[in-house]
Amino acid sequence: MCSAKNESNVAASHWSARSIPGLGQLGDVIRIGRVVMMRGLGVVLSFLLTIVLSRTLGATGVGLFFFFNSALRLLAALVAFGLPQYNLRTVAALDAHGDHHQADIIAARSLWFVFFGGGLVMALTWMAAGPIAAIVLGDATLVPQLRAACLCAVAFAMLRVRCEALKSRGLPQTALLLEFALSPAALIVICVATWFVKLDLSLSAVLNCFIGATVVAVGLASLTWRQRSQELRLPLGHPEAHQPLERIPVRTLAVFLVWNLLNALAWAGPYMVLPRFASSGEIGLFGTAHRLIALPSIILVALGSYFAPRFSRCHAQGDIRTNRLQLRRSQLYAALAFLPLFAMFLFAPAELLSVFGPEFREAAPILRVLTIGATINALTGLAADFLNMTHHENYEATITGVSAVSLVVLTVVLGIPYGLMGAAIATTVAMAGRNVASFLLCQLVIRQEMRRAV
Repeated sequence: MCSAKNESNVAASHWSARSIPGLGQLGDVIRIGRVVMMRGLGVVLSFLLTIVLSRTLGATGVGLFFFFNSALRLLAALVAFGLPQYNLRTVAALDAHGDHHQADIIAARSLWFVFFGGGLVMALTWMAAGPIAAIVLGDATLVPQLRAACLCAVAFAMLRVRCEALKSRGLPQTALLLEFALSPAALIVICVATWFVKLDLSLSAVLNCFIGATVVAVGLASLTWRQRSQELRLPLGHPEAHQPLERIPVRTLAVFLVWNLLNALAWAGPYMVLPRFASSGEIGLFGTAHRLIALPSIILVALGSYFAPRFSRCHAQGDIRTNRLQLRRSQLYAALAFLPLFAMFLFAPAELLSVFGPEFREAAPILRVLTIGATINALTGLAADFLNMTHHENYEATITGVSAVSLVVLTVVLGIPYGLMGAAIATTVAMAGRNVASFLLCQLVIRQEMRRAV
């Protein structure tokens, strides 16, 4: 019987070791497929939530929710202090060398730093929400949504830190489930339940439920991390436990912090400018098309959960050729995953948008324009992740900064005279320029490292 079991294991091993041209071994393809499917679950739930909120709150309510979500991401990027990317890169590199104890301590310190430091920053921001909404955003009525984002930002930042570490520990599916699927699922259940009992659900109630779901996700992520750490824990007295702890480089964190803020600004930038020349209903139209066009980025996030730790491990081991191969494969996977979306966005935008309600069909031209930038985003693959994981985060931060500033400036310049279409053109130009620049820089970095290796 044992012999039969061994033969079965050997057969499974040979089966998973089969290679698919351009994509790698079949086992890797299956693992990547599972990761993309898990992120796809989050996407489906996010769209279902948008549909449910559209039917519950209308275009104006959805526009305010999009503003809350954008402000949340920007504030969470601020109070994460660059620690999500640092944990993703450092935990993967330390685990590759067997330094699990040091990785555990760095991850724990990161979480507590976000809790206390981020809590202080958000308390000050909450108190200054009135002037920020009136002066910076030009709309004093946005104070409740801005304060709700302040309350949720610390928990969301902690969730990101913990989930990035889980990805490095070989649990990308669990991390994606907790980070992207749990909160939308909880809100959908609550909204549908209120329909059955015929209760009116206000925007403030929706935001409170979202905050509660995020806190629960942080708790579940921490429990999962603890269990995973116990599985990797070495016997007591192992020399690794007595190695000096690596000092967290402040300069690296500062670069990652700036990169996170600029990345959030690149996503939330239009929503920070749109209130100056667009109504809440128009913001809802733009936000729906913008969320659809974010699908290539979502696919890249899923692929990054698999490839980014590998970039870090290969770089730590000096394996440049494998890193180059992994980058090429990420491009191929991203292009294949985006192909059906490209067809829908280009040839049936109105029909796709009508799912959210008949009023959203007006956003079809916006969706077509945004598709151009999204296509370039998919074709360039995981260029940003590659640069960050191979200690070239300074270059990526510079590119992201130029892109974010260009986005805001172009949104003002084109948005005021041309409205939502101008904002769409600005978003497309900034998105395409950033991804092309990152990809070209990746090729330059790879060539330089290969010359040094020779």
